[in-house]
Amino acid sequence: MRKNDLAIDPGDYKEIGKLVMTKELAIKWTALMIPTLIVFISLTGLLFAVFTGKNEFGVTYNASHNYVQNILQLSFLAISTIIFHEFIHGAFMSKYGGKPRYGMGIAHWIVPFAYATTDATFRRNQYIAIAISPLFVITFAGIFFIAASPDFNHWMVIPLAFNSAGAVGDLWMTFLLLRMPEHVLVKDNITGLTFYGKPSDEQPDISSGGLILDFVKGFTIGLTISILLNSIYQSEITGFFGLSLSFPPLLLPVSVAAGLIYAVIKYIKKQKKE
Repeated sequence: MRKNDLAIDPGDYKEIGKLVMTKELAIKWTALMIPTLIVFISLTGLLFAVFTGKNEFGVTYNASHNYVQNILQLSFLAISTIIFHEFIHGAFMSKYGGKPRYGMGIAHWIVPFAYATTDATFRRNQYIAIAISPLFVITFAGIFFIAASPDFNHWMVIPLAFNSAGAVGDLWMTFLLLRMPEHVLVKDNITGLTFYGKPSDEQPDISSGGLILDFVKGFTIGLTISILLNSIYQSEITGFFGLSLSFPPLLLPVSVAAGLIYAVIKYIKKQKKE
């Protein structure tokens, strides 16, 4: 056993809960991927505006000449990003004493996923670092690339978007863990997590609702209004596999503000009922 591996001692720790990939949770994670993609594409647009001084960000894949080439390019970027995402998970597992294994699956025939897992058990903060590391590493690498080569920033849209979509579950688990005591131990089960705590620890709330989904609902409402007004968001699809997108910088903050306002209102109403 490596020095960072944590063997669960039944005398000191007990199982206090499990996060299981239910069909309901798989559907919710899928729904979360859509606004997450939009957020990171919009963030790319904001970065483009910062580094180039232009007010709008355009991404164009011209399909008028070579459909196959476009498909292969997009597929290569997407698959490479997913592989790199899981490799980063595995690298952090190794850092904390685990021996990572990799694979792929489909949760309830709804959400296809790739995974990195291990038999090791981690402290709460260690697992949080494992969970969010791909989002931070790939995002900062993308920012560096955009800053260094703004003329080629459109190549970072697909990696950043797919990486952010792949991080939906990671962020969900991170927010869940942050609500637990720091001494909690975590074991990865590929499609879920098992939590171990001290005998005095209460069973954690592992509900799949709350502020996150309320924020997503508000974000979607704000985005929909923006599209209908056609004042801060424009998109145009050209050709069969060609794509031209324009993301003005105000799209993201307006939608985020709508999400936050909606989540706060729902939270206040819930508190009054209780």
